[in-house]
Amino acid sequence: MRKSIFSIAAMLIFAAVFACAEEVRLTTIVPNQTTLRVKKGVVGDTYMNAAEGSIPASSLAVEGAVGIGTGATTQPAEKLDVNGNINIRGTPTLDTHAVTKKYVDDKVTWCTWTGISGTYVLVSGHNVASITKNTTGDLTINFTTPLSSANYAAAVLVTNQSNTRTVNRVSQTINGIRFQTRTPNTTLADEDGSILIYGG
Repeated sequence: MRKSIFSIAAMLIFAAVFACAEEVRLTTIVPNQTTLRVKKGVVGDTYMNAAEGSIPASSLAVEGAVGIGTGATTQPAEKLDVNGNINIRGTPTLDTHAVTKKYVDDKVTWCTWTGISGTYVLVSGHNVASITKNTTGDLTINFTTPLSSANYAAAVLVTNQSNTRTVNRVSQTINGIRFQTRTPNTTLADEDGSILIYGG
């Protein structure tokens, strides 16, 4: 039974590799062996060298480049050349781990708004549910999904080409951030603006 399972696994991998432009050769699997290796060469050849160490039976080691979905006549441009989308599962923990677009997006919260008229309108953004006007020039940006911690960085830009404005943070939590916009004489003022938040 074990030999049969190894044989089926080898056949499936052989079929997947054969569809790629890179030519590889597979090891011969024996019942008590836990290594599975492939090496650049002629498709169907066997290769076994215990001196090179072993890898788990659930892994596949390839010498050379591998193309997935690149077509039978197209040589892979890189070590791994994928023509199509890649589904990545799990949370990256090392600098060398790949990340998904969603993982990157979830680390960034941002929005733009209009408010110089006194009425604040959320124009666009990511992970921002609404803007609360506490009073003139005093806003709270409410997050759609709470951040994992309140230790995030925030950069606010208010738009007023004629006058100087300063922005002071009042508070920040995992649910939102509150800040005030003031004129040089410390008067609160409504302005258009944007905010970018990273981390949390």
